[in-house]
Amino acid sequence: MDNNHSGNVNARKCCGRVKPREGKSAFRALKNAAIPIPTARVNFKVSFNDEQFDLSYEYNRTTSTFIAKEAGVYLFTATLSFDPDDDNVDYEFGMNLVINGASQDVEADYTGFNAVFFNVVDLSEIVKLNEGDTVEIFALSTTPGTVAIDQRSSFAGARLV
Repeated sequence: MDNNHSGNVNARKCCGRVKPREGKSAFRALKNAAIPIPTARVNFKVSFNDEQFDLSYEYNRTTSTFIAKEAGVYLFTATLSFDPDDDNVDYEFGMNLVINGASQDVEADYTGFNAVFFNVVDLSEIVKLNEGDTVEIFALSTTPGTVAIDQRSSFAGARLV
């Protein structure tokens, strides 16, 4: 019998690659409270306390932090809506995907004054994590305002391999 396909630990290895583990890792959480951003150009932690699901109990809704139980490649997405305090200014609103306290990806959008809609920013990033790595979302604006409660405002992630 080929050792690469036997029932032991090597069963996960085939053709020089490691097969994904059986356990699933995925979560999705929504915002349930508006977050004021009273100071321009300062990062603020965004809370996503309305947990929709968490297959491996890796998402802490109290701290809005994902903690990887297993090393692998993960896909994270986040969407936020921003409402400026002053509708008569041009501004930029963005969010940061923060891994272990360091910014991994920044998505920002510029909006001119008198915009008809809230500014909505989407983030999507594939990253390699180690066991125990933490992932959080922070927001930043060039003008004071509020990260609004919106049916689109969410934070989600899943391990791909």
